Amino acid sequence: MGKSARLTRMVRCLALPLLALLFVQNTAPSTPAQAPAPSDTTTFTSEALNLRFTYPSTLHETDPAQAIADGHLNVLGISADSDPALSRATACLHPLLLAKTPEAQAGATSTSETSPDGVTHVQITPITSATILLAELDLHCVAEQGNPDANDILTRMAEVVEKTPRMSRIIEPTWYKVDRQRVHIAAAQGHLKLEGETSPFTIFTMGLSTNWNNHLLVWYFTSNNINMLDTITKSTVAFGRQSPAVLYPLHVRNGNAQAAP
Repeated sequence: MGKSARLTRMVRCLALPLLALLFVQNTAPSTPAQAPAPSDTTTFTSEALNLRFTYPSTLHETDPAQAIADGHLNVLGISADSDPALSRATACLHPLLLAKTPEAQAGATSTSETSPDGVTHVQITPITSATILLAELDLHCVAEQGNPDANDILTRMAEVVEKTPRMSRIIEPTWYKVDRQRVHIAAAQGHLKLEGETSPFTIFTMGLSTNWNNHLLVWYFTSNNINMLDTITKSTVAFGRQSPAVLYPLHVRNGNAQAAP
């Protein structure tokens, strides 16, 4: 074999693996950077559901019955009088876990600054607060309302956060997967009416729902700080024998949420 032929063969041998490598690099799926789970955590375990939910320890577990009273969802400010449709939609929820920042941390701080012309400017900043509610839909209650379609009711339950008065959507509602489990997500921001008064500060909310072994589950995350909402939505869930996975793995920043993976 001549020197020219051997050189041509060598080039071909080198070119094929190189082309294959370029093909893999160009066709590999690109995924957004995913946020890590919180490090200091508390775990809620339900043997009945065969589920483990781990959330930041800065939130303390309280009586879940506080989440829903007199036909309305307290954590979202839904009232049976002012929002009868939303109240009916959430009437079938059975709270399993309610975790929130301590009441002692609630409130706001203020700073004042006087300009050269003698005008005093006061800036009021809310102390960061957050709430996580995990609830299960009562199937008998759902059936009595004449809506047996699990996907439909789960979609509506997650999207309650954007249908609450004075709230606007910050992410397109969609289905995605946490490990192998399908989850529906919706998120919103605005001024919730809590304890009878409209919050002067922006509240950020996220609703997630799923059908786990015929248990219709809903999570509601709420905070007055977008970075805190980002933190608490990095809570992890383990369905059955599956490994723990971050519930919403992408970042929520500046009043916007990245599209679900």
